[in-house]
Amino acid sequence: MNDIVVSAIQMPITANKEENLAKAEKLLNKAVTKGVHLACLPEYFLWDCPEEGMSDQEVRMTAEPIPGPTTDFLGGIAKEGNLYICTGSYLEITEDGTLQNTSALIGPDGRVIGKYSKTHPENALPKYETGVGVKPGDDYPVFDTEIGKIGIIIDMDATTAEAPRIEYIKGAEIILWPLNWSTRWISPIEVLPPAHCIMNKVYMVTANRVGLRTSRHGTFLYNGGSKVTNPEGFNVARADDFYESVTVTDLQMSILREWRQTVIPRDYPYRRRPETYAAISEPWNV
Repeated sequence: MNDIVVSAIQMPITANKEENLAKAEKLLNKAVTKGVHLACLPEYFLWDCPEEGMSDQEVRMTAEPIPGPTTDFLGGIAKEGNLYICTGSYLEITEDGTLQNTSALIGPDGRVIGKYSKTHPENALPKYETGVGVKPGDDYPVFDTEIGKIGIIIDMDATTAEAPRIEYIKGAEIILWPLNWSTRWISPIEVLPPAHCIMNKVYMVTANRVGLRTSRHGTFLYNGGSKVTNPEGFNVARADDFYESVTVTDLQMSILREWRQTVIPRDYPYRRRPETYAAISEPWNV
């Protein structure tokens, strides 16, 4: 497809799974009425983030297999609305009992096309992942769909140059970025998508949460900042801060493909020089 419609879903998140699912359903159905082909939910949209001090039992209570109950539920919305859904993310429990922060891409037939697990989990007290057993993913899949080639990064993955770069090298045209960042990180939410889009000539859909969160480590305010950014680094749609939102805009895929197939080879023959990048794979020397 040359032109598609995408949506960044900006929503409040509670400690109640059923409330979160009901909110996601409402907003996704609103996206359907706007003719959306692809919608993205925030990180940890299903349950709130794991925190330092939670027991293994508390953490695992919030985990599900993928495919599983939540992808089945969202798959029903996708099938009825004929859209692709990025499930934001939530804790996945694998067949061997491993915990990962995982996002699934669901197709318009209601089935899981594939999944991506956060490659850079963190250990901040209010989002305590590695300390409660969350393991990093090791792969950067790109999903070839009827609307384009889609990659996913989660939260802290966007603070690396490498994660979106690898997906671009694998052919990603759209990168979905579900995250769960408070107002402390307003500035990075504003600058990272334009930077990645300029460097990698991709569209980026950023979906963050809004509202207040009271945890055992304090009260946190989330402004959102959900947006859609084009390959030239311009935010072509942005949600209002602090409000739940279904942010919708068109992506002109033909322009992106012209950049990649014609403009870059013609005007920027030295745009990538991987033979000079060996130091990237070296350990970080601090």
